[in-house]
Amino acid sequence: AKIHVESEVKNDSHKSRKFSFLVTLVDADGKNVKVFKGPDVCLKSKEVKIIKAEAEVNNLHFWSWGYGYLYTVKTKLVNADNEAAIRTRLYFIYQRT
Repeated sequence: AKIHVESEVKNDSHKSRKFSFLVTLVDADGKNVKVFKGPDVCLKSKEVKIIKAEAEVNNLHFWSWGYGYLYTVKTKLVNADNEAAIRTRLYFIYQRT
């Protein structure tokens, strides 16, 4: 399955900043299933941009009635020194459509 992750980000500083958008997909047992990143992003002062990352992930557990399997998606923006600027966490199920 192809996993798409996106987030709206605003640079509140007074100078341009360059970030990498890192994504970690974690299974219900807390094990990393996939780690991937989007293209590097440069945001001007006060600029707002939607940043994206995507990756192909195999062997996901499909959600079905009576079998609810929950994944965690962790995202973070890191600067050139690999310092995390923003971290987020959300949960999702994988369902065939």
